[in-house]
Amino acid sequence: MPVCRLISNIFESQNFRWGLENFQDDCLAMMPKNLLSKVRRLRKDEAGNVTIEYVLWLPIWILIMTMTTDVTILFHQRSQLFISARDMSRAVAVGAKTPDEAETLIKQAYSEVEGFNASITTANGFVTTRLTAPFSAFSTMTATFANGTLGSTVTMFIEGQDTGA
Repeated sequence: MPVCRLISNIFESQNFRWGLENFQDDCLAMMPKNLLSKVRRLRKDEAGNVTIEYVLWLPIWILIMTMTTDVTILFHQRSQLFISARDMSRAVAVGAKTPDEAETLIKQAYSEVEGFNASITTANGFVTTRLTAPFSAFSTMTATFANGTLGSTVTMFIEGQDTGA
């Protein structure tokens, strides 16, 4: 029994009446033609193109926006590190704080930042404040793609001290 007749009998036994009169013994030979014509029709049909393009571009657009936001946060945090380093360098340079006091203050201010490191050194009449923290302390998305360190270093002349020059 040909396959098409078998399929036709199954459909008839299940009370399906979906164009069974078109089922003939040579339906297998006709299937590729029908399939090709359907594919050609679908290629010409433009319904749903906008939806498909939207679905394809949306994840890329979200990734770009997320990365832009993360980089903006990193730049903001870097400027905050610079401001803190500048303020503590200035406090040490004018004699308002000792290097140890200034370092303790900065470490207390950034105590919630995991991996934060601060060092304040004085040498040859200059005070140098160096602050560093990993990307992962401020941003989750950027830290996934780039493993780096965010930091700021400020060096100031210690006022009122004779350098011997």
